[in-house]
Amino acid sequence: MSKDIPPELAEHLGKFLRHCVVDEGFACPLYVTAAACNGSAYITAYWPGEGGLKPQVVASRIEDNGFKLPIALVVVGANAEAAYMQIEQSEPLMMLN
Repeated sequence: MSKDIPPELAEHLGKFLRHCVVDEGFACPLYVTAAACNGSAYITAYWPGEGGLKPQVVASRIEDNGFKLPIALVVVGANAEAAYMQIEQSEPLMMLN
């Protein structure tokens, strides 16, 4: 994970990326979009590197109050694999492929 990732997302995003790569076999690079109901948004590319995935911020817009729940996360892999997760009440509601 990166110090640039909002703390509201870090734990859930880590679990989601592991699920996509390990359980679902997504190919790198991965492109992650996070969008909150208050307009905060985050787009990051994850490339393979020593010790795991290395993030590269593509674009971000963070409102003063950070990421407000609910937050939608979408991961797209290099071979057009896609997965969606919604975070509500500090717990992921669902992961869909």
